[in-house]
Amino acid sequence: GEVKFQTKDPVDFVHLTLTIDPLGTSRWHTHPGVVLITVKSGTLTRYYEDCSFDVYPAGSSFTEGGDHAGLVRNETTTPAVTYITYVVPAGTTALAIDKPNPGCPQN
Repeated sequence: GEVKFQTKDPVDFVHLTLTIDPLGTSRWHTHPGVVLITVKSGTLTRYYEDCSFDVYPAGSSFTEGGDHAGLVRNETTTPAVTYITYVVPAGTTALAIDKPNPGCPQN
């Protein structure tokens, strides 16, 4: 199918492959734009500010963005490989902004 993607201002697309080691974490963070994440292999757990979470196995995708802090963690014994696309305001250099833990047991 066809997807229409529209922005109000100029944006940059940044693509990368990221491997998260067993028990590795992204730390609590936000993003200056929208992030599209696909789990190529392994499993990731995504935690939200209210300490709830979702689990994403290989082949699944999710998005991040906005002012709500989140944390992504590999809670398994094998590496998790992800494909990530950041859609950020043109010229943005910081793709993630560290935030304090909102009071959840996960770090």
